[in-house]
Amino acid sequence: MTSGIVTHQVLFALGVGVLTFVSTNIDCAVVLIPSLWVGDGRRRGRYIAGCGIGNCAVLAAAALAAAGLTRLPGAWTAWLGVVPILMGLLSIRRNSPDPAQPQLIPSAATGLIVTSALGVDNVLVLAPVIRAFGRLGGVVVLVHLLLFPTALALVARARPGRLGHWHRPRAAGYLTIAVGALLLGRQLIL
Repeated sequence: MTSGIVTHQVLFALGVGVLTFVSTNIDCAVVLIPSLWVGDGRRRGRYIAGCGIGNCAVLAAAALAAAGLTRLPGAWTAWLGVVPILMGLLSIRRNSPDPAQPQLIPSAATGLIVTSALGVDNVLVLAPVIRAFGRLGGVVVLVHLLLFPTALALVARARPGRLGHWHRPRAAGYLTIAVGALLLGRQLIL
């Protein structure tokens, strides 16, 4: 009986981890991906490594923020879902067509700086998620650690002509709202 509950909780944490990964990294993709197609393979590899280090820095900041949130009483944890909902609503409200993005020269430093700068809002979404899952918050972090470099590496190998023009879709805001709703409803589900 308890192993079924634990399995359900781990699967739920994995699902929320994937959902938060997608919702928090759409804006990063718009800026980072075009730079992957500039330069040779060695430069791309360094760029991806820099992006990975930047992503680790963002996750570390989110984990530290989540540790600070442990002072909240357990019953209040579900209310942390309000933060991602507000972030999603702000994203939808301010979603306007971005002007042409400048081309970045791919390097490890560029990847690190851009990923860290774009990841500041990710901390506001990830910290409540990690705190809400308690011990399983590590599953959410692990999903991000595994998916981020994998997604960048796959896109780096793609042909830009087949992917078409990149836009910042409203989907990110809706997905972030879904993450918040899952946190709010988590007490009822689990």
